[in-house]
Amino acid sequence: MNILNKFIKAMVTVTLLGFSAGCVHIGEDSLEHPFGTRSFWALKIRGDVETPVAVPAVFIGSGSNVVAYKAVDSGIPDTAVFRAIDAFDSQIAPIEHSRYGSPSDVDMDRKVTLLFLDIDDGYTPGNSYIAGYFNPIDLYSDKSAYSQLKRHSNEREILYIDTYPADVQSSDLLGTVAHEYQHLLHYNHMLTYNYSEETWLNEGLSELASDITGYGPQTSRLNYFWNTDDDSLIGWDGQLWDYSHVYTYFRYLADIFGEEILTRIFQSPKPGMESINLVIQEVADGNYLSNCGDHRQAGYEYFDCSYRFFLASLLDANSGKSGTDSNTFTIVPYTMTHKPAYIPAAYSSGAQTLYPYSYRVVNGSNPGITGTTSFTILYKSGGNKYIVYNHSAVSQASGTVTTTSIRAPDMEMVTVTPDRPQKIDYHIQMDPSAVEKLERIHP
Repeated sequence: MNILNKFIKAMVTVTLLGFSAGCVHIGEDSLEHPFGTRSFWALKIRGDVETPVAVPAVFIGSGSNVVAYKAVDSGIPDTAVFRAIDAFDSQIAPIEHSRYGSPSDVDMDRKVTLLFLDIDDGYTPGNSYIAGYFNPIDLYSDKSAYSQLKRHSNEREILYIDTYPADVQSSDLLGTVAHEYQHLLHYNHMLTYNYSEETWLNEGLSELASDITGYGPQTSRLNYFWNTDDDSLIGWDGQLWDYSHVYTYFRYLADIFGEEILTRIFQSPKPGMESINLVIQEVADGNYLSNCGDHRQAGYEYFDCSYRFFLASLLDANSGKSGTDSNTFTIVPYTMTHKPAYIPAAYSSGAQTLYPYSYRVVNGSNPGITGTTSFTILYKSGGNKYIVYNHSAVSQASGTVTTTSIRAPDMEMVTVTPDRPQKIDYHIQMDPSAVEKLERIHP
């Protein structure tokens, strides 16, 4: 509590000084406070390299669940910040609290801080940008964070929201707030149950947080989907195709099972595929496995079926082969409401190597499998397009699909020209068990 008392005392001093210049000493470094501002620790991000930077900011306003600041050079008008405050109180917080759970309150003010700033991500026109992030280190004391990790904490629940090149007047900005807030809630859940969530699942729930709070569906994510082939659903590189892949898959789950499945997945104390496998087993109807067909992934049958149904629904597939040519099955797809608007159009032949739960689109007739038992092919009887995916959860697989042709990895299948830069968030992975020695400010 001494750390907290010192922090509160420093904050009160700044508040009482009002517009006088001051300096709050936290950890090894200090946050300088230019006239009329207070400063926060943020990150300069270049790839996987994070550098702490002090960001001078001004208080704009607060609501019942939120307090908002903007960096002095953010360029965001106050009206856009007020709009975000209203949206957080009226939609984002109540809906996500109902669907996911309650936040922690390490600074005991019962509010989440929104910091609007131009995130220093090295953005250049024509490329994706970091739209926001949540940093778990902010839930620990700055003193212990710096002494053990040489990192800084703002000692509060805080979300960092980008103002350039983000369109600060659009609902996209509010969708980003909803996305990042799920990460904050999810980290508190991981602390409660002492486990580490897999990134792809955490991001999938955050992608759908934008939808359930009223800022979706995200058509740009859907329409980018056919560019995600060769990408593993259960792996994570933090690229645009990762976000599109998990969004489209989680959108499918919500379409088929309703938004309640998001709550069940969030609240599960199990990570990744294990969580989804258990949840679908709880909510699926009695025909789910039989409609899926035979030759499912052992140990993760319900998860494997969900991915099989997901891909089949995209091409209205009703048949398949798994492992070998002789393992054929029929499939009764559960059709998703929200689908990508494009169909792949460019292909070539050759042996294929696929990551776990990655896919490629096949064009031709009478597809077959040789050289591996880890491929599953889905197709529509009488059709000319097929999907092959690797149903192994643990390793790459190489084999050949004997058909007319397969899309080459180096060819553009679909070119999606977005009307604005494509956003990603910056996921800061922090295993609660790995930082348990850090001093929590407040449970």
